Amino acid sequence: MKKSLSLINDNGSDNFHASMAGANQHLTVSIVGMFSVVDVSSLNITISHPNGTLATISHIGNLKLTNNIMLYDFLMVHGYCVSLLFVNKLIRDSKMFVSFDEEKCYILDLTMQKILGTGSESEGLYLFDMPPKCSLGESNMAMSFNVSKLLWHNRLGHPADQVLATLHNNLKFSKSAFVHVCEVCYKAKQARELFPLSDHKSKKLGELVHLDL
Repeated sequence: MKKSLSLINDNGSDNFHASMAGANQHLTVSIVGMFSVVDVSSLNITISHPNGTLATISHIGNLKLTNNIMLYDFLMVHGYCVSLLFVNKLIRDSKMFVSFDEEKCYILDLTMQKILGTGSESEGLYLFDMPPKCSLGESNMAMSFNVSKLLWHNRLGHPADQVLATLHNNLKFSKSAFVHVCEVCYKAKQARELFPLSDHKSKKLGELVHLDL
């Protein structure tokens, strides 16, 4: 039977349980945090359960579980109380390697030789180890950017340091940050040297061509 890792939302907590099941699609209870979401409620698409009941799919989208794990074609199902991540689809979509032992499960990138995610066994289930203060569907909701003073110098058309100093509060960089010598500014302020005097006298058209490049 195909292995699948089920991530179960523990009543809004930051932890998710993982269990073994057989299926081929990721299922979620909410579209919060998803992107490229498509509303398919009008198509009346359903999935079947082992007990014969059916559930309707309302949306399909992608989800960034962690910085290194992207989930594609996540199905949003009304009435569910859990979110399920199926290992077989994860492996097919991302070519990752998933390994289980009696205490842990590991999501691995064999090319980079790096562990991308882990889960811990708890009472027969696996608790997926989410990053601190991060839950399923929220891992891609917030991000911050630190733009250097040099980058702002380039973006604003190479202003003088005195001009940048007046903007440091709005642009969120340190007023004392050192800007390395800008090659563009250096070359732009160079004055062209005078051409040497020449006593050459051309005898015919095109004998001597001078170009100021």
